[in-house]
Amino acid sequence: MHWRESSTTISFHDGEPLMPVIDLPSTGARMMRSIGTISLAAIPMSALVHGLTSSQWSVWATAVFAAILVLIEWRRIAGGVLRASIALLCITLALLPFAATPFLSVERGLQMGGIIASLILTVTLLSRAALRSEAIHTVMPYLFALTNRRKYVALSVACQLFGGMLGLAGVSMLMELAAKDRAATREDRISTFAAITRGYAGASLWSPMFSNISIMIAMYPGANWIMVLPLAMLVALATILIGTALQKSVPVTVPVRQLDATSSSIRTIAHRALPIVASMTSFLAFVVGTSHFLKIQVSTVIVVISPMAAWGLNLAFSRAKNRLIFGSKLFIQDFRVLKQLVGEVLLFMVSGCAGTVIADAIPRVWTAPIGIALSQYPVVACLFLTCSVILLSCAAVHPLLSAILIATCFPSDVMGLPLLPHLCAILVGWAMAVILTPFSMVSLMASRFSGIPILIISMRSNLLFASTSVLASSFLLGGISIFLHS
Repeated sequence: MHWRESSTTISFHDGEPLMPVIDLPSTGARMMRSIGTISLAAIPMSALVHGLTSSQWSVWATAVFAAILVLIEWRRIAGGVLRASIALLCITLALLPFAATPFLSVERGLQMGGIIASLILTVTLLSRAALRSEAIHTVMPYLFALTNRRKYVALSVACQLFGGMLGLAGVSMLMELAAKDRAATREDRISTFAAITRGYAGASLWSPMFSNISIMIAMYPGANWIMVLPLAMLVALATILIGTALQKSVPVTVPVRQLDATSSSIRTIAHRALPIVASMTSFLAFVVGTSHFLKIQVSTVIVVISPMAAWGLNLAFSRAKNRLIFGSKLFIQDFRVLKQLVGEVLLFMVSGCAGTVIADAIPRVWTAPIGIALSQYPVVACLFLTCSVILLSCAAVHPLLSAILIATCFPSDVMGLPLLPHLCAILVGWAMAVILTPFSMVSLMASRFSGIPILIISMRSNLLFASTSVLASSFLLGGISIFLHS
């Protein structure tokens, strides 16, 4: 399966559609747009019902609303995404008769796709509202005015923060600002974008704002975000330390935006960023606390709270006399822009089903001998899981599909690994695959913003980092597995 993800991303500073859409002033066209808008809102709502009740009908309702949205807004879907989705759908239908439990496999895939689609839609609403904060845009220039020896660490940490709390919107904002540094050398630009992409990879290991950890938790009965967080944060910290150790010294360049480099220090940035960090940490703590108190998944809480928080932020950042009206208009404008994500909704729904059906169609007699052979060597087992996800992704298989395939074909009991190390090994493979493969959204964004060829900004600049991180995480997770077994 050779295909590329769409290079289309949401513009977080305006509400203009990314692709021209035919606007027919007919009653039928207006009715179809209204149905599309209702379906867009119904996707997270039906996923929310499933998160609260675990009802089967809500999973299929999510799929129906997603299908209606795709049929109405199909012109917004990039050609590569549409072709990839059709190919995955054909493969899924062809293998469905060979699946051991076809109905349950499709339902499970739709559930995962619905979780991702709902998170993308609701977190994007929150991100667009948060990026209207002047405080965020005030802090950013000071990050890029640091000398190169400090900039890498600062950007790695900043991407963990903004990416972890704002999702892909935070990463896009950092890349956009980095692209404005016209005085930077080629080596400095590669270093800057490497720091951002590696920070994104680290944040995807622990942040519930990304779909990675939510999907993995949905695949492991009994797992929850609080249980995974300490180990995931430990691996994320290791990636920062590894990246810092591998970072080569480069000549100091002219700081961006004419800021005096001596006025930009870690202390200055920390002081200015303190209100932002406090707000984001409070939001995350509230989400986790609510999840723990109500005994529901963190992703479900995010789907509920993010739209309300986005509306509140739009009211707070509005300078109009009537904040309620103006803030509500901004919220509605942001919601309408979400239709640009119809391609992502289609791709993730189809990828979720393809992953579960393909994994269910693969005979266990093919995979069990590998798992039994590796079960005596926890470090090697973790290394196998992580590298398998990366290799499949680099072969142009979507990282989501790769992660589901490997996690399902080689479950923790077959590999002889405890649940948490097994889950984290898959997460590490997913995170490293995203920054290594030239087919990922992050790599495409980094290449476009930096102006550097995609193979250089992805595989060449991150190969040593990813290899070292994979080895380090395998020893860490394998050692923890040995300790838990003893």
